[in-house]
Amino acid sequence: AAEQSERLTIPDIAEPVPLAAFLAAFPPSRRLFVAAERHAAPPLSPADPLQPHALLVGPEGGLAPEELDAMARHAFVSPVTLGPRILRAET
Repeated sequence: AAEQSERLTIPDIAEPVPLAAFLAAFPPSRRLFVAAERHAAPPLSPADPLQPHALLVGPEGGLAPEELDAMARHAFVSPVTLGPRILRAET
């Protein structure tokens, strides 16, 4: 994928971690936008460029309701929609 996009460096890929561990380690001062397909959420809008933020996109088939509930308990999480279509990525 890096070669196809003419990227000069290969990104680091970390080992997978359970969602609970990811949320516990996520810095609360950083906003986490969660792409919640098939879920009532506001559209993703431009973020404040001075505030650190990240985007979490779930697995094929979407995030489970239990996962969305677990994330909703954190003030730094903002569920968003990317629009009416489902995003698919091969690489």
